Amino acid sequence: MYDEIIRKNFTENIQLVFAPARTRRIDYLSLDKLKRLTDLCLNGRQKRYTSRYMILTAIMTGMRIGEIMALTWDDIDYQQQTQISEIKKNLALLAE
Repeated sequence: MYDEIIRKNFTENIQLVFAPARTRRIDYLSLDKLKRLTDLCLNGRQKRYTSRYMILTAIMTGMRIGEIMALTWDDIDYQQQTQISEIKKNLALLAE
């Protein structure tokens, strides 16, 4: 608007509504709990159970579960050895 790329303020008549009953408190893991979870996942790894690997991937990369579930081997950057290439996909379950 100010630089004339957007010519009209389309939010002009919008009123924001805050509903405390619809908000959730988010409890993040403390560093001690995060270390304990990491240790539990590392010590109990088995190739046939992927959930521990998925949790470790989330902890180490900050990826969301849908991004982790959508990963393929082509997403791994073997030149950097430990980096996952930029992910631009997500897996979502849709209700019918």
